[in-house]
Amino acid sequence: MSVEERSEAVDASEEFDHWEIDSTVGKKSDKAAVLTIIERMTRCQIAVKLVLSLLIALYAFSQ
Repeated sequence: MSVEERSEAVDASEEFDHWEIDSTVGKKSDKAAVLTIIERMTRCQIAVKLVLSLLIALYAFSQ
């Protein structure tokens, strides 16, 4: 769902259990990325470093 399509309650961060997910690739190397997951009301954040070789292996395994 696009950010523009979310409800007012989600936008106002008044309800628990609405999560945002984002990924970022750094400038120094495209071999790793950071995945962040944030609960909008509490601002609880989970951040995970993703390594390209691991992602490729997981994708190949899932096929």
